Amino acid sequence: MSQPARYPQTIEPARAWLTEALCASPLYEGRRDLWFPTTGDKSSAREAKQVCVACPARLACLTDALREEGGRGHESRFGIRGGLSGKARRNLYDRNRARQARQEAAA
Repeated sequence: MSQPARYPQTIEPARAWLTEALCASPLYEGRRDLWFPTTGDKSSAREAKQVCVACPARLACLTDALREEGGRGHESRFGIRGGLSGKARRNLYDRNRARQARQEAAA
């Protein structure tokens, strides 16, 4: 069941997943504290991750975050996106790059 999004329908095609994202639904409007918990606020982070698990746009959200953040440092990695914290996204990005490098070296 899809929720109506807060975002206008004229969003760029690469971010069309926002129309299906639970975090963009009216249910979570005004709950910025979930997606951007303060340091040490494990309760909000856990709640956000639980919402992400049920979200139909989770994979697209995570893919967008990894593409947008790329190899940039910590300062660009805030909040929960695609069910992962900034640190977890950085670790995933680094593992993916290492795997890609190994595959290219073996080719």
